[in-house]
Amino acid sequence: MDKDTVLQLIKDTYHEEGKPVSFSRLKKRLGVKDGSELLKAIAELKMENKVIEKSSGSGKSFSPAENVESTNDNDVLKTLMEEVRTLKNEVKALKESWKARVDTTAFDDAYSRISDSLGYASLERIRVELGMGKEEFYSKFRKHVEENYEMIAGGDDGYVRKGVLFGIIKRRKGDKR
Repeated sequence: MDKDTVLQLIKDTYHEEGKPVSFSRLKKRLGVKDGSELLKAIAELKMENKVIEKSSGSGKSFSPAENVESTNDNDVLKTLMEEVRTLKNEVKALKESWKARVDTTAFDDAYSRISDSLGYASLERIRVELGMGKEEFYSKFRKHVEENYEMIAGGDDGYVRKGVLFGIIKRRKGDKR
């Protein structure tokens, strides 16, 4: 039995099925009843490190050595992939942070343009100035408004708290934007 034929059969079957090839499967595909010559060819391939033998249940199965990565290479690959994932998440967080900073700057600029001489501004006018819909505007800037502005009852749209509409804001005294 030609060992190159056996090796090619193991490679082809391994690639087709994606798992090690059993000894009985090799015998069947080669059409042999006595597996002694096949065992000799496999023994030679194992000695040349071209085939790896694995125990599977009560029998043996074989896979081409080229498809088995060393654990060291596998660990390096896993570490690199984890680093890539971490960097990807950091870049995403930075993008979101930058986008939030730009948005709050636009809000503060609109407030500066719209506010009267006493520092009061209508949230509705800021929203219109920024060209945003109600839902998007109020959900996006809720935290920023609560942290940096005093909310005053009144206006035509704004935040509703305990049945009262807060649609006018004034920059907090300590905030120097």
